[in-house]
This record gives sequence, structure tokens and C-alpha cells, in this order.
Amino acid sequence: MEQTIISKKDLAKRWSVTEEHISTLEAKGILTRTEIGRCTYPMEQVNSVEKSGRTVALEEELFVLRQENNSLKDDIRRLKSVIKSITQTF
Repeated sequence: MEQTIISKKDLAKRWSVTEEHISTLEAKGILTRTEIGRCTYPMEQVNSVEKSGRTVALEEELFVLRQENNSLKDDIRRLKSVIKSITQTF
């Protein structure tokens, strides 16, 4: 019998991503949970996403966004320091 659904844990293993990433795909509407008790996804949809290549692209996008976010946080820290030093001189 062919598998018709897959659990979040098994799907994360299959795609070599975290379960959090699977949740992100779900939040973006790329995956839709089944209405069956536990968190599962239809294999037909999983196969379609695999064919589109979106599993890898989203992981790369998240990596870039995290790097940009960290860079912006560093900029904010530096700017706060500059503002603090300016206000202390007045």
C-alpha cells in the first residue's frame, strides 16, 4: 500500500530540514495539514513541493534573511553607542 500522508517529523527528515522549517512552509501556505488527528501532510502535496524545488529555496532565503537581520542588529548596537556618546558630550 502506498503512503498517502507523512508526519512533520518524517517530512523534516526526508527534506533534511528542521520541523520549524516545515511549520514555516505551512505558514506560507506551501504545505497544508491534513484534518487527521496528528500533524500530517498529504504525500501528493509533498511530491508537488519537491518537484517545484521550493524546499531548498526557502531554506536559502531564511539563511540570507537571518544574516541580514544579524547585520541590522549590529548596526543598531553601533548607532545606539554613537548616540549615547553624542548625548553625553552635551
